[in-house]
This record gives sequence, C-alpha cells and structure tokens, in this order.
Amino acid sequence: MELRNLSNEDVFERWRRELGFRYRTDKPRKEAIRFIGLFEKFLAGRPPCADFAKEFLSHYAHRKQNTRAGYSAQLAMFMKWYGDPIDDCRVSPAEDMPELVDARDLDKVEEAIRNRKTHKKLVQRDILLVRTLRYTGIRRAEAAHLRVCDIDVASRMLMVRGGKGCKDRAIPMLDSLMTEMQTYCAAKQRGDLVFGLKDVSVSGLVSIWARKAGVPHIHAHSYRHFFGTELARRGVTAREIQRLMGHRHMSTSQCYIDLAASDLRSAIDRLGESPPKHEFTGVPAPSCRSLLDNVLWACQKYVQSQLDQLLHPPRHKFCWELEEGEQPSMEGLVAVISRSY
Repeated sequence: MELRNLSNEDVFERWRRELGFRYRTDKPRKEAIRFIGLFEKFLAGRPPCADFAKEFLSHYAHRKQNTRAGYSAQLAMFMKWYGDPIDDCRVSPAEDMPELVDARDLDKVEEAIRNRKTHKKLVQRDILLVRTLRYTGIRRAEAAHLRVCDIDVASRMLMVRGGKGCKDRAIPMLDSLMTEMQTYCAAKQRGDLVFGLKDVSVSGLVSIWARKAGVPHIHAHSYRHFFGTELARRGVTAREIQRLMGHRHMSTSQCYIDLAASDLRSAIDRLGESPPKHEFTGVPAPSCRSLLDNVLWACQKYVQSQLDQLLHPPRHKFCWELEEGEQPSMEGLVAVISRSY
C-alpha cells in the first residue's frame, strides 16, 4: 500500500516500527522516536511533504551544528522512506577537535575523592571508576554496563560488551589498575556490575567530584579525550587508537594525533630561529644582484664561452680569433660582437 494513502497516525506508527530495525541500541532509537513524534505533532494532521519538513527543521536553526546535523539526518531518512526526499538541506557535522585535558586536573579529582571524610566504602569505588575511565578510555555507558566477568585477569584485558554501535572490543589494562580491580571485585559474583551505576550516575558522580576539586570543566568524557590524546603523544598510530577507543571512522582517531601535533610544534618553533644565510654558489642570488653585478656576471660567462670555443670551435656565425701572442680582453670581445651584428 502506498504510504501517501495512509493517515498520519498509520504512517508514523509504521515508521516507529521501522526504527526498531534501523537502530541496534535503545538510546538512539528512543531519541529518533522522540524526534519524529515532534514532527508528527508539528504536521497537525497535514500529510508530510518536503516543504513542511524544511519548515520544521528551521525551528532548530539556533541549535548547535551537530544537533542540527543529527535532526536533519533523521528527518531526511524518514522523508526518503516516505517517498519525498529532502537531500538539499542536509547539515554536515562540525569537525571539532577533541577537548585538551590537563593531567593535573584529573589528579585533583582523584585527590578530592581520597580526601572524602564520609562514606569511606565508596571511596574505593569512585577512585577505581575515575582511574578506569582514565586508563582505558571507555565511555560512561560502557563503564556502567561493565561486569565482573568482563575482566580477564589472566590476559589483563578489559572486555567491552555491546559498546557504541553494538561493538565489542578488548582493552589491555595496566598492572596497577588490574590489581585494584581484582581487590575491589573479590567479593562480587561474575555477573555483577563492577560499579553498580547507571549511565547518568557515572556522569553525575564525576561532575560532583570535579566541582569539589575546583575543576568544574572536567566531565566523564574528559577522561576519554585524555586517553586518546596521551596515546597520540606517545606515538600510537591512528589504527591502534581506533581499535582501543572503538571509533567507527579512522578520521575520529586521527583527530587525537592532530591534537598532539608535535610536528606542527616543531614547525612553529622554527619562527624563533635565525634565518639561514645564503651561500654563494658561483651565481649570485637573483634577489641580491645589482644591475652592475648582472652585467659583469654576463660578461664573465660570455668570455668563458668564447675561450672554450678556441679549443672546440662550434658551428656559429662568428668566432673570436686571436693573433699569435694576443691576450683576450673585454675590448676585443666587444669589437667581435660589433662586427658580428
């Protein structure tokens, strides 16, 4: 049945069921359902069309570029499915550089946790949480869903199950972090959550400690940026960063290498160096020769070429012939040139 012949209620209900197959994880699927519900409400019973879709998107012109890019992509996907595409109003995502995080700020957060005077039992958990975020680069949702069985003690690996895009990956762990993890999880069952927190609780906990430490700009994702930047600074390739951090595209991993930019730093440092002096190579630099230098240099070259012709006369319309015992001179050369022309 043609979608255009259906009521809006049936069209959008079919699209909601379609989203169940297009998205593999709950969070983006729920966001897509919420957004398409706003578009259905905007239409108020009118059938969807390209003009209405563009008008609806114009209400979000004040939002950040990445937000507008996500909304336009979702609505374009719906309109293409409906049979009235709007490919001419796509918004490209912003190519932002990762956040530059100072290790001293992360140290302050950890120190604030250690100085906690109440609920001492939670200190070990909170310190292990921020250290795990710092030295594995996992996302907040991946930390919240981490289970005891995902810690491979024998190979010292942390297994991320069902990460972003439903992808699994393995991350090697530092010996010190593995020891802390073993001690903390000793009394837990294999199927237990390591931290026992939800996604938003991980973010909220980090934000609370960051404010107490005097670094309110630090958030849960800051640890991930720090992890990627530190790998790049130590010469890790973009492919290795991609595997460790679970990036979908290599360009995302390359951003951390660009942020480290040691080669760009060395290029800028050259501005403080003295410019190299020009070395004389037999031919004066074009920017330094005066008119007289040009004339003398040309005459010297021409005299040399005429002297060479005495030994190897070329097929030329004139040749400088010297009398026996006569020495070449500039006056004689000028006379030869005058006779030739």
